Amino acid sequence: MKDIDDTKQPLLDHLIELRRRLLWCLTTLVIAFFICFAFAKDIFAVLVQPLIRAGQGKLIYTDIFEAFFAQVKVSLFAALMLSFPMIATQLWRFVAPGLYAKEKNAFLPFLLMTPVFFAGGAGFGAGAGAVGAAGASPGSRRAPRISYALSRSTAVA
Repeated sequence: MKDIDDTKQPLLDHLIELRRRLLWCLTTLVIAFFICFAFAKDIFAVLVQPLIRAGQGKLIYTDIFEAFFAQVKVSLFAALMLSFPMIATQLWRFVAPGLYAKEKNAFLPFLLMTPVFFAGGAGFGAGAGAVGAAGASPGSRRAPRISYALSRSTAVA
C-alpha cells in the first residue's frame, strides 16, 4: 500500500473534484429535504411528545408563517440527519487521497464510531426528554416552569 496518493493534480482539477463532491452532498440533502417535508407533520408530532406529556396541550404560533417555517426547519434538520452519511463519505473521499497511511489509520476509529455515537446521543436525548416530561403533570412543580419557558421563548421570537 502506498503511503500517499502520488498523482499530482493542478488546482483546477481539485476545484472540479470539490464541486462534484459538493453537488453530490447538495443533491442528497435536497432529495432528503423533500422526503422529510412530506412527513414533516409526523416528525413534528414525535418531537412534541415530551411537551404533550408535560401538560402543554397546544402550541402557540406568534407569527402568520411560523407554523410553516417550523415544518421547514424540522424537515431541514431531519434531512441533515438523513444525508449526513453521504456528506461524511464525500468529505472522506475528498480528503483521504491527501493523507498518509498513518493519518488514515488514526482517523479510522473516529470514522467508525461517529454513527454509533450519533445514534446513542439521539437515543439519549429522546429518552431524557421522555423521562423529564414523565414526571411533569399539569399540577406538578415542573409544569409552570415549562410553560413559563415556552411563553418566554415565543415572546422573544
